[in-house]
Amino acid sequence: MVRLLRAERVAEALDEARASVTRDEADVESHELLIDILMNLGMGWDAQEAYRVRVQARPDDPMAWYLFGRAAVTAKEATEAYTRAVELDPKLGRAWMGLASVDRALGQAERAKTRYEKALALDPTLSEAWAGLGALHIAAGRHDLAVQVCERAIAAIPSDPEAYLAIASLRPERALDVLQQGAKASPEEPRVWEALAAEQIKAGQLKDAERALETALRLNPASSQAAFDLAVVHEIQAGHLDVAGQAALARARLLGRDSPIAARVELDALVERYPACHLVFLARGHTRSEQGDLTGAETDLRRAIALAPNSPDVQGALGMLLLSQGQAREGMVLLDSAHAQRPHDASLGVAAGMAHVAVEGPKAGLQVLATVSAMHPTDARPVMAMVSVLTQQGNAEGAFQVLANAIARFADPSLLLAYAAAAKDIGKDAEALAALDRLYRMTGEERYARMADALRAELRR
Repeated sequence: MVRLLRAERVAEALDEARASVTRDEADVESHELLIDILMNLGMGWDAQEAYRVRVQARPDDPMAWYLFGRAAVTAKEATEAYTRAVELDPKLGRAWMGLASVDRALGQAERAKTRYEKALALDPTLSEAWAGLGALHIAAGRHDLAVQVCERAIAAIPSDPEAYLAIASLRPERALDVLQQGAKASPEEPRVWEALAAEQIKAGQLKDAERALETALRLNPASSQAAFDLAVVHEIQAGHLDVAGQAALARARLLGRDSPIAARVELDALVERYPACHLVFLARGHTRSEQGDLTGAETDLRRAIALAPNSPDVQGALGMLLLSQGQAREGMVLLDSAHAQRPHDASLGVAAGMAHVAVEGPKAGLQVLATVSAMHPTDARPVMAMVSVLTQQGNAEGAFQVLANAIARFADPSLLLAYAAAAKDIGKDAEALAALDRLYRMTGEERYARMADALRAELRR
């Protein structure tokens, strides 16, 4: 089971994990985190090969086999590694957890449950095993059993946030109390504070919700949901919205993903009921834009910014719309302001950079994009934006160098593919071939093998 990490934390966590395993080779949790980060970055093959070398150096170490299993990119190799770990140490709970995670991925639910229970009997502190076991019960529709698993998990690991979040989702009538407990037990987990604030808003506990959201944003400044919910609280406090309107707005935003027409009907009604609330105009502006009504979207977003001129959400939305409409100068001012307030939002930074390209020229825009890329070293978007600008200038060598520097930091598959193309464009065929071979090893996708074979054949001619 590979944990998912917040995007803005990946680069920092990667450095921390590498430093930890360097300081203490036996720090299993840091090894697990390092493997998970590499998997998140699409570098599973790199992780697998590194831990293959490690286990070859210590073939009688059950923990080394467990870590190799976690890093393996195929179910077969993972199962073989976890099985070897169990053979060497039948009481290694992590290895049983690994086997269970493979079973779960392969749809072997009953065997996975048995193995998760075995892992927890050996080591009740395995939060991933509790989460996996609970997920199996949820998938089977046995929410009662899932709640029991969560309660057992809380008893075993009171500080693990997952169980509190799961109970709140499965038992909404208990959510407020459970999340209050979770916030005390796991005060550094922003998701708990966000979920708690949502329940406090429903209960009309606006001051408490405001404090919870401020805490969530201190812990995770990049959370767009926490920022939006805090804006909701402020609008309710100002009398521009009420709890019923907040619920309707949340429903309309959800509808917008799958039923934009229904969302539009809901938002039209909200605009009539809450004409002083910038959030309803912002939401309708987004919906209109997605439906292709750009004139209507601009009207709504200009109304929103008149109501809330300093809102980074509104500034960003209107700035991006104006940029797309060729009104780059006004868009640049808005995007710069939004990005200054939300430096953790790479999409705002990229948009601001492209606005500077349009208004001040490529050199100025590339400086902005380079700064954004440095702030978000594992995000491919600012890199690809720089490559696009350099390519349009005819600077193929510059585009290649930007990509070379980026993949030296992290080998994102999309960047590797762009690097291969850029290398071939400037005659660096060996580098292009190496990148395609690496892509195939990383992803297992046959198209990359075919591309590499075609390039080899071309080079032989």
